[in-house]
Amino acid sequence: MRDGLAPVLGVTAPEGTPQPANEDAYRIFLRSSALPFSSNYNAQAIGLLENSVELDPAYVPAWHALARRYYGASRYASGDRAMMDKWEAAVKRVLALEPDNVPTFAGYLRGRIERGELVAAYRDAEALVRRHPDSVDAHFTLSYALRYAGLLPDAARHCERALVLDAHAQTSGLRACAITFTLLGDYPRALNFLHLGLATDVTKALSIDLLVRQGREDEALRAGPPGVPQWRSSDMLIACVGRRPASEIDRLAAGVHPSDDPEANYLFAGHLAFCKRPDAAAAMLRRAIDGGYCSYPALDSDPFFASIRGAREFASIRSAALACHEAFLTKRTTSE
Repeated sequence: MRDGLAPVLGVTAPEGTPQPANEDAYRIFLRSSALPFSSNYNAQAIGLLENSVELDPAYVPAWHALARRYYGASRYASGDRAMMDKWEAAVKRVLALEPDNVPTFAGYLRGRIERGELVAAYRDAEALVRRHPDSVDAHFTLSYALRYAGLLPDAARHCERALVLDAHAQTSGLRACAITFTLLGDYPRALNFLHLGLATDVTKALSIDLLVRQGREDEALRAGPPGVPQWRSSDMLIACVGRRPASEIDRLAAGVHPSDDPEANYLFAGHLAFCKRPDAAAAMLRRAIDGGYCSYPALDSDPFFASIRGAREFASIRSAALACHEAFLTKRTTSE
């Protein structure tokens, strides 16, 4: 590519491109790259990448890919917190080898946001955008922080900026901007972001959420349960749309367990509310807010919460969401 194809095409190959030191390790890395990012393939990809970095422990792209796979395995497949420890170790390995690796550092900031370090991670994301204004990863990560804070229009602007910079970036997770536009009620734009790459089980789950919000229940039923192990609320949502027996829905609702990612808990809460499980929905929504997902003002207009919006418990939860949102605004202003 660097020595032959680039000159033929009349372009200059980028300097500083990481070079593999071991041919076998590189071949294994390429095999892992061909596997989809879904819960069904992560274990296989992780095995390949662990083999690759063992053979070539200084090859940054393999470590970055391994970090992403560890993250996906924990958040969507196994739910194993040890996988998140491995994710962090892989991230730190990349940054030790390449301190200014923007995609990896941006991913690390998103992990910190999910842990509740919203204000500090937001400040770092802002600084990252200042240093790398043309980075899709930097803008997406800033949008991520703004979404968790409840500043959805601001988050949407950074999503759009990232899309203009590179609609096909594979490192940023840009398709998650679909959640921003879903919460804004701009469902066509949300769908546009979901379609940026090949479909996965997680994008199928988000697509079903979109369809149900729009009342397109027949289409959601045709899609079928996405079967994401750590997102069982999507399977429950399909059962509710299909008017399955209450006993079946009860069983599925009992399998909706909290995530370490508070945004996932917000989505789960909406599905539980739609399925007329108000107590479980309220508990999950409060967990989302306590975890640092402010949820305000989205929960005021989210159609999934229509059935519980008049409950006394919801008023208390809304107050907590508003306090979370306002605390972020105060600390952000103070930091500036």
